[in-house]
Amino acid sequence: MEYVHVGLKKEIDSSYEILIDEGLFGNLADGLKNEPLANAYAIITDTNVEKIYGKTLLKGLQSKNIHSHLISFKAGEKSK
Repeated sequence: MEYVHVGLKKEIDSSYEILIDEGLFGNLADGLKNEPLANAYAIITDTNVEKIYGKTLLKGLQSKNIHSHLISFKAGEKSK
């Protein structure tokens, strides 16, 4: 009997880019309208951040006819 090794090693690169820039929040809708990254976007946040940024960001995206949704979870450790 002879053993044959069947290599099934799977390598996944989970890297991604993050854009950091002054004034990015105010320019995000225009940027995504001019250079879309997807057909639709989801804003995922907790209820604390939703009050500060979530609804404003959603309105900005929708004002540019960018298909987007706001998904908000109750703030706190239990929601994590």
